[in-house]
Amino acid sequence: MTEKNCEMEHLDDYEDAIAEALADQYGYSQNTAYQHVMSYREVLRLLDRYDSPEYRAGNIHNAIIKNLTPAQWVSNIHKRRGYRTRERSLETTGRSNHPAFKRGKTAIVRRSR
Repeated sequence: MTEKNCEMEHLDDYEDAIAEALADQYGYSQNTAYQHVMSYREVLRLLDRYDSPEYRAGNIHNAIIKNLTPAQWVSNIHKRRGYRTRERSLETTGRSNHPAFKRGKTAIVRRSR
């Protein structure tokens, strides 16, 4: 992406690199890659920036192929983080609000991956 249109200036360096990777690795036009990054920007802000832009471009590309909207992805992130918060609470307090625990029974809590 050597030539950037004026809209590209709104992306930070990491987001710009993701748009560039979408165009280079997955064949999106520069404009379409930019639009996808802008669409998934809220998701990108929720995720850490330790992963390479190429990796995140792959994530976005897979989301597009699977018709996973940014809102759905954000919801999934919030659900997973909420679950982990409850799990940490159980570890620190030794108690749970799960109905089985209130009845004095043991419950198996599955962790989704």
